[in-house]
Amino acid sequence: MKKLSYLNKLSLGLIAIFAIYSCVPNPLDALDQVGPDICPSTEFSFVASDLKLDVLDGATVKDISLAGNTVDFSKGGLHIKAQFGETVQWELKISNDKKQKSYSGKSDSVDIYWYGQGEKFDGTNMQFGAGEVSVEFEIVCMDVITKKFDVTGTQKFDNINSNFGVLIRDWDQNGEYAVAGSSFTVQDGWAGSGSGANPWTFDYRAPTPSPAGGLYCEFYGVTAAPSWYLGATSFPIGGIEALLPTTNTDELYLNFFVKAGTDIENAGSQAGFQVGSTNYLITEDITWDGWKLISHKMSDYLSNTGDPLSTTVLSNIILQLGAQPIQASELKVMYDFLLITSGGPLFTE
Repeated sequence: MKKLSYLNKLSLGLIAIFAIYSCVPNPLDALDQVGPDICPSTEFSFVASDLKLDVLDGATVKDISLAGNTVDFSKGGLHIKAQFGETVQWELKISNDKKQKSYSGKSDSVDIYWYGQGEKFDGTNMQFGAGEVSVEFEIVCMDVITKKFDVTGTQKFDNINSNFGVLIRDWDQNGEYAVAGSSFTVQDGWAGSGSGANPWTFDYRAPTPSPAGGLYCEFYGVTAAPSWYLGATSFPIGGIEALLPTTNTDELYLNFFVKAGTDIENAGSQAGFQVGSTNYLITEDITWDGWKLISHKMSDYLSNTGDPLSTTVLSNIILQLGAQPIQASELKVMYDFLLITSGGPLFTE
């Protein structure tokens, strides 16, 4: 009897274990579900000819094959587009042997404007160098599509699509609010000294150009006693809201180059926007040597009461000659290349 009871208990135990196990999902079954969940539908089709590369030359747009398979940055850039007919996960990489720029998304289309910028700024070159470039495009669960073309010319960002951004000014008579000539005049805006700075100058220089090249603007001021504020310039940018692709200041970024003069201490980068009589600024100590590209989301610019900039209806751009982190009696600060980009900064850090 004891032996029979033991066997019965063992059998019942095995049945219970089987019943419990049969209720647990098979890991392999879960893996089988991954493909259908992330892959396009069985009816989906996408081939190399569906990925469109259009060369931009001012108002002229042409397929890259009709442009000698070449993108000339001195004339414009490249528009990459595709329609899928359903939402898919995709990745796109533009690269050569020195730089790359990557994009990815989950959408039913691709609409990218590329003007030669790489993923990160190397401190010198703002664009891909001349030569062959590869575009690799992959939709998840499908083969990679590769296209090759050549790039040439120097990018000035003065002929860009508004969906990419707006060049405001670069002091080489480029941009939507360009300067009139090679030296400062009242046609270019307002400039003035502060705290009784004497001597004080504001003009356009060329000896140590930024990576954007050409002329830049330069402040110089001296005061008898240390001060926070030695001067500023501003210029109107009325109507810029009509040039921007969005009114959401969380999606727009102001990019510019700035540096301090050699052996100048306590200089600050002080740039911002004016809306009516209210200034929205971001200030930071210049602790670096040479030119640095600054990029800030427009909504991060704050008024003196701490309110964020929330409108694209702007009246002026402001650049200041100010001291940081402590007062100074001599300052020299240079700015160049004011560019607003949409969707992200011009370069990642």
